[in-house]
Parts: sequence; structure tokens; C-alpha cells
Amino acid sequence: MYCPSPILKNTRTHCYQKLEEALYNLYNYASIREYNISVKHAPRKSTLQERMEQAAVSAEFSPRTIVSGVKLTTEARNNNIAILSETSVDREIFLGNLPQDKIQEYRLYPLVHRLGILHSIPEQRFKCEHATIIDVGFLGLFPKAVLLVMHQYAKDIEKTSHEGDNTELLSLMHQLITAFVYRPIIIQRVIQLMITRKKQQIEQAWKEAHDAGANRGEGNTGNNDNSIERPTHPPDPNNPGLRQDDQYTNQATSHSLIVCHAIKCRLLNAVGVIRRPMYCMSGKNTCSGCSNELL
Repeated sequence: MYCPSPILKNTRTHCYQKLEEALYNLYNYASIREYNISVKHAPRKSTLQERMEQAAVSAEFSPRTIVSGVKLTTEARNNNIAILSETSVDREIFLGNLPQDKIQEYRLYPLVHRLGILHSIPEQRFKCEHATIIDVGFLGLFPKAVLLVMHQYAKDIEKTSHEGDNTELLSLMHQLITAFVYRPIIIQRVIQLMITRKKQQIEQAWKEAHDAGANRGEGNTGNNDNSIERPTHPPDPNNPGLRQDDQYTNQATSHSLIVCHAIKCRLLNAVGVIRRPMYCMSGKNTCSGCSNELL
């Protein structure tokens, strides 16, 4: 909803365009049927559009179960914060509650905003534990109240029309629901591709760093023990007179130094967050830091 990534912005724009187009076709069908004129030149909204928008606003004000502390309670909103008019969006931008580009987004997709498919709640005020069905539409949860209005309109056409055929309307409804449900699927797929790409970059960086370290090790003809940066250890409290180097020598002779097998350590070393590999604790396959995290 709010990620500023250019890739996700383009993905959301594509989804909003599909939703706006599906809504326009649905309203245009109703306008031609009622006024015999397209929705652009109609003197007023069609009955279908009015009922759907009213149902969306009513759904926002309807009581719903919310999380309050550790308890579940029932609550209803006192004011409309998700479905705003263009004037209200301008006012919220002036007060600093919404970003400047929100009004441009509203003018590009007015039908989507009026139905609450694209709500106007700023990121800092959005809370999932207090959300309504309108707020979580980005998850693919179509408001039941709006769906009932569309099906009732289709039944009315079937009863009052001479032909009794509402196939075209049902097809337009299917297009809207499909665009609504596929929005989170498309965005989630794009996020998975972005994570996979980043993971491949990290693995490639680790592989290059590992190969470079192996090449340096093969080219070093000196003592291999001197080429390993030894970790520092605190003084032994049981033997204060033992020097730190002697203590390290005793520990090194008791067990060989093994690089930590944890994936986190390897990735941090590959990207340069830690300057040298971490070594395993005695009798374990991980370093002390990774062992503590596993507890």
C-alpha cells in the first residue's frame, strides 16, 4: 500500500487502472440502461453506482470486532476516514495528513476512491487491529455489502427486462471482482520476485568473497596459522596470570578453528558487515552469537 519502491508503484498503478476500467464499464452499462447515455454525459449517477457507493460508506460505519489490548471488542467508527471526497482529500493534504501526490492519484482513479477500493488513510494512522472491511480491501477481501448490491441489481434486471438477460452485467461484475482479487496476488508475486533477486545478489556476493578468500589462501606460501586473524578472548578468571595469547593457544590446540555454519554469519561476512568469519564454539557448529540467538 505505502512502499515507495518504483517497481511496486508501477505494479499498484497497473492494478488501479484495471479496477478503474472495470468500474467504469459497469457504471457505463447501468447508465446506458437507465438514461440511454454513457456515464460521462449522464445527468446524474446511475442507481447501481449510487447504491454501491452508499453500501461502501455504510460498511465503513458498521460495527466490527477490533483488538483492544488483549481483548476483542465491538466498535463502530464515528467519522469517515477511508472514503473521502476530493475536497476532503485537499483538506487533509493541507493539514499534512496525506502526501501531496494523493490528490493526483484521486483524480486519476476517482471511481476506485469513491468505492473505497483505494482508501485515503495515511500510513501513520493505519492500524490493522482497528481496520474495517473497506480498509483491508488490498488483501482481496471484497465488501459483502457492495457485492449484495450488484447481485440485487442483476436480479432486478432479470425480473423487469423484457429479454430477462443479465449476462452482460454478470460478465462486467466478474471482471470487477477478478481485478479486485488479483490485485494482492500480483503485488505479492512481484514482492517474491524482488526478494528472490536480492537473495541471488547476496549469494553471488558471498560466492565472490569466498572465491577471493580461497585464492588468497592458495597464493600465501607462508605459515597458514599466521594468515588467520585470531579472535580475541577475555582473560581466564581461573588463571589471571595466563596471558591472552597463551590462552588463545590453549584453546586453539584443544579444538580446531571451524567457521560458523549459520547462514546469517556467512551472509553478513559476504556483504562486509563483519570483517572476518566467526568461529564455532567448542563442540558446536555455530559461533557464540548464533548459539545465543537459537536459545
